[in-house]
Formats: sequence, structure tokens, C-alpha cells
Amino acid sequence: MSEALSRSWKQSLVTMAIFVVCGGTIGAAGYVSFLPQEARTVLKVTAAVATLAAWLLLRRRERLHLYRPILLGFFSVSIGLLLAQFFGTIPLRLLGWSVSSARGIAVAKLGESLAIVLSILVTHFAAGGNRDALFLGGGHLKLGLTAGVLGFAAFAAIAAVQAIGSGLSWAAVAAALPWIAIFVFSNAFMEELWFRALFLKKLEPLVGAGPALVSTSLVFALVHISSTYVIDIVLFLVALMALGLLWGWLMRKSDSIWGSVLIHAGADVLVMIGFLAGGGL
Repeated sequence: MSEALSRSWKQSLVTMAIFVVCGGTIGAAGYVSFLPQEARTVLKVTAAVATLAAWLLLRRRERLHLYRPILLGFFSVSIGLLLAQFFGTIPLRLLGWSVSSARGIAVAKLGESLAIVLSILVTHFAAGGNRDALFLGGGHLKLGLTAGVLGFAAFAAIAAVQAIGSGLSWAAVAAALPWIAIFVFSNAFMEELWFRALFLKKLEPLVGAGPALVSTSLVFALVHISSTYVIDIVLFLVALMALGLLWGWLMRKSDSIWGSVLIHAGADVLVMIGFLAGGGL
């Protein structure tokens, strides 16, 4: 291995490590429930200030200009998480619902997702970004949607078997379906935009396509480390890593977010059926 190639690999590994640490820390501020709320708020504010300051400082550093879009992405997520914390629950409070019901958890997820998605989109377009950079352009829609519909159908079939095995009545599932749909599509679009679409094309020039895919998938898996709705957290994180790689690969292959969103939504149906079966909703 030549010295230049060795240096390139080392730079890529350092960049990947920094991305995973920063992305994981920001994700932990929003998702990791065993951290105190005060600490999570401090993390969000600190991340927003630090990433914006770094983005501004790198304006005149031509050699480091490729890092600026990533910093801006981190900033937009941090602001979105803050908005979700302070304003995302407003619809839930106005309706007087709690997250102990299917409709409550769906509305809470919708409020959270809207705050994060709007922050990402407004920041991205205000900085001169376009739809293609977020996989929101045309792309190969036929490939993405075909894979997405098939993947969603496969997970829906597994969810039906899960519901039957859990003793859920079809009436109970049917009554919860509108709220399940709101939850899974809100969450799927928000997470695919945040963890993959926002960063894949920004990381690729710095580390390469494969390492970018691995880095984003690792962050996606790690921020779910405090999930309480699974029996084996290690197995769950491994599954999330694998799914993250699959969804990222499909997003790049189709140059579109929609196939990954559909399959992700199908996977989230399993989670909601699990909550219903366990009386969590």
C-alpha cells in the first residue's frame, strides 16, 4: 500500500469516526431515554451552537469546504430536535390525548417528525441545496417504488402473523390502523431523511460510497440503543444495522428516498403491532 493510499484510508477512518461520534451524540440527545431530560436539552443546544460555529469558521477554509454541508446537516437536526421538544407535543396537548393510546402516540410522532423534517428542509433549501441532494428528486422511481411496495407488503404479512399469534382481534387492529399508518409513515420519512438522505451524498466525497453507507447505518442503529420494546437489544441493533445498510443501498441505487421510506414504514408496523399486543397502546 502506497503512503498516499495509506494516508487516504486513515483520513477516511478519522472522518467516519468523527461523523459517528457527532451523529450519535446528536441522535442520543433526541432518542436515548436513559439520559436525563436536562442533559439531553443541553446536548441539543450545544450541538446546534457548535455545529453552526464550525460551519461559519470553515467558510474560508477551502481545503475543508466539503465538511461544511455535514456540519449544516448536524445543525439542522439539532434545531429540529429542539423544536420537537418544545413544540412537537402541542397537537397532543391541545387534543388532551396521552401516549398511552394508539392515537396519542401517532399524533406525538407526527408532531416530532414535522419539527425535524421542516428544520432539515428549511435549512437545506435556505443554504441553496436542491431536491436531488436529499434524494427527493425523480430518481429511478420504478425501481424504488417496486422494491418499497414489495418490502412493505412483506413486513405487513409478518405483522398480520404477529397479530394472530398475539391473540389480537381483527377489530382491534382495524380500529388502530389509521393511527398505525400515521405513526409508521411519519417516523419512516423523518428517519430516512435524517439518518440517510441528509448525509449519504455529503459523506461520499470524503470517505467513499461504501464507508458513507456504513457510517450512516451505524449512527442509525446506535441511537436506538435505549429502545424498550425489544427483548434482545444486541440482536435488535444488529438487525437495525442490516436494515440501515439495505435502505441506504436502495436509496443510492434508486436515487430516491421513497422505496426506503415504504420498507421502513412496513418494519415499523411490527413495532406498533407489538405495542398493541402488549397493551402498550
